[in-house]
Amino acid sequence: SLSDIHIPFQRNEILQAAVEQAKGADVLILNGDIFDCYGISVFKKSKLIPLLREYEAVLEFVRGLVPHFPHIRLVRGNHEKRFCGTFNTNLKEALEPPLGDDLMERLARGDIYDDTGTCVGNYDFPNVHYDKFAAWYTIVGKTIFCHPRRFSRVPGGTVKMAYDWFQQVGHIDFDSIVMGHT
Repeated sequence: SLSDIHIPFQRNEILQAAVEQAKGADVLILNGDIFDCYGISVFKKSKLIPLLREYEAVLEFVRGLVPHFPHIRLVRGNHEKRFCGTFNTNLKEALEPPLGDDLMERLARGDIYDDTGTCVGNYDFPNVHYDKFAAWYTIVGKTIFCHPRRFSRVPGGTVKMAYDWFQQVGHIDFDSIVMGHT
């Protein structure tokens, strides 16, 4: 499980070491905040990083993983959720395409965009999976991998909120939670 990579702010040497160590695993979970979505953040910015450039960097990262893992599952984090939220509040010039679908859906399809934001094709990613109906979590065996949007400043509070939610759902049989975001 890899989470909170925040491309384009990743630490390449640490990320490469983690990927090398994981090679040979049956499943790789990209457990949210793979994107930073810096260009659409409401926080003060010190540089211009267009979303299209960020998308290309994430796409190339996933493309590099595809040959090494039989299954790659994508979980949407709070930073990818920013993309959806931006459309509910306002559109910005700096946003530029890709517009429309959830970023993780586009990534799972391997969508390729030209400089105008037009989809010009797709990489073949038959082993990359994303469930838009359970976007913030996935389950492998009896382990839940999740990246909740809500956050608690109380130590362990975010995990407790997620645990309580999964307990209330009732039909999910699990014995452990691996959480991004906190």
